[in-house]
Amino acid sequence: MRKTGGLIVLVVVLAATGPAAAHGLQVFAMAKGAAVEGEVFHAGGEPAPDVPVRLETPQGETLAETRSDAQGAFRFPVEKRRAVRVVAETASGHAATWSLKAEAFPGDLPRPDRGGGKEKGGRVAATRGAVKAAVREAVAAEVAPLRRDLERLRERTRWRDVAGGVGWIVGLFGVAFFVAARRR
Repeated sequence: MRKTGGLIVLVVVLAATGPAAAHGLQVFAMAKGAAVEGEVFHAGGEPAPDVPVRLETPQGETLAETRSDAQGAFRFPVEKRRAVRVVAETASGHAATWSLKAEAFPGDLPRPDRGGGKEKGGRVAATRGAVKAAVREAVAAEVAPLRRDLERLRERTRWRDVAGGVGWIVGLFGVAFFVAARRR
């Protein structure tokens, strides 16, 4: 009977645990002019060097491929103003994605669904478009480090997470010992 109780407790503990995220992969990317720049890092913020990184359309068509450098950084030139997705994937199967909308790129880049060309509307529209692009790029450059840091903090394992896991284990053993004591 004791072996059955121990087996039940073991099954409950194993079923209650989630997947380990010690080597979880994260990617951060931003539009910087006519390029996509970003970083690949592990959960906790450690850079992930030499990771294959792809630039894709939202439908999955590969536009470009590269590898992250020693600090986990990568860069893709962008030829057209369109929504893109950055995919980082290790050989061991860890993967992460980051999406960018077409509006993140300068308005003077040609769109893939049109014959190309810049924003129309004469000098006033071009000036407004240039100002919008400059403001968008300046704000993105200022906000990007904050977004990157938030993404890293989101994936970091904290002491309260560890304490919560230990609390669950102690609580489950307490329930098991209570049930075992009631049977005697």
